[in-house]
Parts: sequence; C-alpha cells; structure tokens
Amino acid sequence: MLHRLSALAIFLLVSAAAMAAQQSTRPPGPASPGLAGSQQPSRDTSAQQEAQPAPKGRISGRVLAADNGRAVKRARVFINAAELTGGGRGVMTDDMGAFDFADLPGGRYSMTVSKSGFIPLSYGQRRPLQAGTPLQLIEGQELKGIEFRLPRGGVVAGRLFDEDGDPMPGVVVRAMRYEYQGRSAPRARRHRTNRRQGPISHLGALSR
Repeated sequence: MLHRLSALAIFLLVSAAAMAAQQSTRPPGPASPGLAGSQQPSRDTSAQQEAQPAPKGRISGRVLAADNGRAVKRARVFINAAELTGGGRGVMTDDMGAFDFADLPGGRYSMTVSKSGFIPLSYGQRRPLQAGTPLQLIEGQELKGIEFRLPRGGVVAGRLFDEDGDPMPGVVVRAMRYEYQGRSAPRARRHRTNRRQGPISHLGALSR
C-alpha cells in the first residue's frame, strides 16, 4: 500500500512539472480588445487637416517716364504688407517697364518705385514728398494695369572759389527748397561734400 501511494505521488509531481513547463513555453496569445485599444498610439489629427491653398493674388503694371511716357527699364518696384511672410518683395522692371508680383495673399500693400535719375514715388502719391496710399488686395484678386510715371530729378552743379579765386575743396553744399507748413520756410533736402579741386559733385535727383 505504501509503495502505491509513493508511486502515485511521484506521478502527480511529474505531471504538474510537465504542465508548468508546457505553459511557460507556449507563445502569448492575442491581447484582449480593451488592452490592445489602450496601447495603440494616438492618431495624428494634423495630417488629416486639409492643406491651406496657396495665395493667388497678383499685382502687375508698368513704370513710365513722366516727361515722355517711355518705359523705364530696371526700375526697382518694392511692395510690403503685414500678410507677407519674410518681409517685402522687390522686382526689377523689364525692357518694357513692366513688373509682376504673383502668389500674393490678400492685404493692404504699400508700393514704391525708384530709379537712378528719377524721383522715387509711392502708390497713390500725387506729388513728390507727399505720402502715398495703401493698395487693398482681396484674397485671390488680380490687380492689373497699375501705372507709375516717374518724374526726372533735377541736377545742381557748379564750382566754388574763395575770395582769391582758388578752388575750395571739402565744402558742404546744401540744396534747399521752400515748403509751406503754416509759413514758407526753406527745408534742406540733399547735400554732398565737394572733395575735388574744382567742380561741385552733382546733388542727385531733386524735386521741384
């Protein structure tokens, strides 16, 4: 009887050890739906958002000389607006005096045109030295046929001599113009120092 009980105990121990070894080597089964759902990463909602359309606004026109109406090539046209990223934009006019700005967002734009030998002008400016007006561009709008007529600048040239008739180099020459601001008063516009023996350097473009 004792031998039978011992044999039965040994058999039960061996069976339990075999079952434990089998469970430890069994591959893990699929996780439960609730657990799998909690371990999945969150979806990137930004990828599902629609991309913003590219701006399609446009501003184009020509730059002409005010005295003869001829095209002014290689004039610099500069625009700026708060809606522009990275600051303003600038282009040079072609041989026909044309300029073109594409892919612009809607906004209030300031425009200036400059060229050596001419007086710079801003959009909406009627006379030199007056302030311009902003240009309103609606989203997707195309503004064509904008025309600038640049007036030519005057030039002042001459020579300075002292009382003995000798040239006076290094003298500061200042051009003045009268402006009515409650009363007529001279106002300095440009100056340049004469660094040569003889003729005064040109003073550049001066408005009338």
